[in-house]
Amino acid sequence: MKQYCSEYSLNLNEPMGGTAGHAKHFFFITWPKTKWGQKAFQDSDGDWTSQYSEWKDIQSERHGGILTRLIQNPKQSVSEGLKIFAYPEGVLYESIPTEAVFEVLENHLKGSYKTYLPKALSSNKQLFVCTHGRHDQCCAKFGQQLFDTLRESIPDTDPSIEIWESSHLGGHRFAPTVLDMPSGKMYGRVETSLINALLYEELPIELHRGNVFHPAWLQVVELEIRKYLKDRQLNGEIQITQEAFPTKNSFEAYFRLKEKPEVNWKLKLHQQEFGGPNSCKELSADKPRLLWVKDNIEEIRIDN
Repeated sequence: MKQYCSEYSLNLNEPMGGTAGHAKHFFFITWPKTKWGQKAFQDSDGDWTSQYSEWKDIQSERHGGILTRLIQNPKQSVSEGLKIFAYPEGVLYESIPTEAVFEVLENHLKGSYKTYLPKALSSNKQLFVCTHGRHDQCCAKFGQQLFDTLRESIPDTDPSIEIWESSHLGGHRFAPTVLDMPSGKMYGRVETSLINALLYEELPIELHRGNVFHPAWLQVVELEIRKYLKDRQLNGEIQITQEAFPTKNSFEAYFRLKEKPEVNWKLKLHQQEFGGPNSCKELSADKPRLLWVKDNIEEIRIDN
């Protein structure tokens, strides 16, 4: 019976918090899935895609971290020109010829809009589902199944939600993986039974990998605080009152609720090693990873 790295990860109870890819700028570019290579860009079919990696390295030094993914929607025609979605700004560039891709991206990063002008998005939510089967079989099986079910669940008359197939989002061992924009929330192990929550409500906190606009340690801080407050049925605006950047293997942060200033909490994290395969191609290989996990949360009352 065929086994998948996502099944290994689930059986090992590997935590997902802090595993969302982090960057300052995100670009999603339409390109036919049949042309995606195993690494999406380096070996993809297209002159502009082969130049991307070198371009990204140069631009990241100038403008901060950049993550770009190829996306496909069955309704998209290449003959119409490419679409480029840019976040966190939440704008769209339409009808872009392939020879102008880097011009558009560079002008966007510089905030200098010339020939191609950004447009506001027509949808309120974009969901990018990793279906990149050439990168890992988990995404071909579980990601594709989720995407197909999502398409069937959204009526064509609902313009508020867009569903896209995406190249590798990272963490295929958590397949199916989904990135929600503009919120920046990354999810893993999203079963088809949870589609309604994914579309219109909120997925269980245990399926949150973190916010892509935050570094890994801050992703875990946010998720552990939310879990703690939810378990105690506490609601309100969260305020992180004191934080220290993580040392080699430990970290602590203080937080409170704006509506409950008389109580502070101290969250302590530590790094823990988790093994298991990193991909379906290497199921027998043990790839240790250091992940941030909760040590404890301590309540601190402030005497007036």
